[in-house]
Amino acid sequence: VVGFGSYHSCPVLVAAVMLKIPIILHESNVLPGRVNRFFARWTKTMVITYAETRRFLKAPILHLRIPLRGREENTPKADLFKELSLVEGPLTLLVIGGSLGADYMNQTSIEAIEMLADQGCDLQVIHLCGLRCSADEISERYRKKGIQAYVRRFEPRMDVVYRLVDLALIRAGAMTIAEIIEQEIPAIVIPSPSVMENHQDMNADLFVEQVAGGVKLKQEFASPEKLLELLSECSQQGQLTSFKEKIVEFKRSMPVKSFVQYLRECL
Repeated sequence: VVGFGSYHSCPVLVAAVMLKIPIILHESNVLPGRVNRFFARWTKTMVITYAETRRFLKAPILHLRIPLRGREENTPKADLFKELSLVEGPLTLLVIGGSLGADYMNQTSIEAIEMLADQGCDLQVIHLCGLRCSADEISERYRKKGIQAYVRRFEPRMDVVYRLVDLALIRAGAMTIAEIIEQEIPAIVIPSPSVMENHQDMNADLFVEQVAGGVKLKQEFASPEKLLELLSECSQQGQLTSFKEKIVEFKRSMPVKSFVQYLRECL
């Protein structure tokens, strides 16, 4: 049985322990979740994504690369921009408001981007607002400010999106951070304050302090004005290049072997 943490996996892991079926656990956050910490005593192997996680666990540990989608490298970027009704050239910002949609993240980002455009920055936006938000309302707001934008509640073609982005505004969920690192995208990270044990804070700290791929902004200080200040600083070409180089350097230190390869060996 393979468990990825969270309460969804708990009943199956209980059954596996009772039936003496071997379990393998995977932890994608820096700070392990409570389910993985609890079942660590029974696991055959605890697979971690970041070496920093090792200090929180007492279990047989393997540090492996997390399985992620590949990079879209085959289609010319100009064609991909055209697919999204965008153009090649302007600064392309990505806003991810979370899978369900965080009003604070969406609204603060929009206000800061509007002010950045008012300052004369040549930009366009890919805004993924989440399932609880209205993509039409956000699109209309950008349209009124003359900002070219591709807005969706959910986007299945993230490989295309990542290929086009210069700078991202994101939460610090485990998969988001992992994909931003894999796709080598500089980011301003605003951890969600409403997650269990504030685990997104540690994901954001890793991205900023160890990866050095961007900056962290706590939500309590994330006014549109402060976000505008960071956008202005981080969107400078020299700073973007520096962030990107640091991400590439960090990736070289990551394991080559992936979790999927390990599971195949176990079968």
